[in-house]
Amino acid sequence: RTTDVNGQFTFADLTEASADGYSVAATFSGKSENENGKDYLIIGVNRTESDTANSTVKVDLTGANKSATVDFTEKLKPVNYEVSGRVFLDTLQDGELEAAELDKALENITVTLTGKDKFGRAVSLTRTTDINGQYTFADLTEANKDGYSVTATQSRLVNHLDGKDYLVVGTSR
Repeated sequence: RTTDVNGQFTFADLTEASADGYSVAATFSGKSENENGKDYLIIGVNRTESDTANSTVKVDLTGANKSATVDFTEKLKPVNYEVSGRVFLDTLQDGELEAAELDKALENITVTLTGKDKFGRAVSLTRTTDINGQYTFADLTEANKDGYSVTATQSRLVNHLDGKDYLVVGTSR
């Protein structure tokens, strides 16, 4: 069978299965951004999860089991979106961490990433800078059209004021 526009399919008027049951299989959609997901067998109120690589579910239609629902899923392939950076005292405000200028990496600064992903889900993550002033938000889902916002708390060190912020994408600043 081929699924309808809602992804549904039906096998009607089946006879009682043998002891081996029926095997229901689905072919992959072929969309390059997807991969095989979990499959679910629902008989009455019982729902069984299957995570087989071949998208085949065994269905036992014998005795009292007269009807079953099989749901096959695909999931988005993971995409390694990442936001990372540094927090540091930048004496000359030139965007470079340079010991000769008495610049200093700032450790234990809270950095927050907020916004919505491409599915409209709210995202709010927090990291703390390491001894080198670095932080990373890894394994992010693609942001919506507004992108993500990244904020850092101020160091509260004496004589430190908020400095310039730099956005680096690839090799462009």
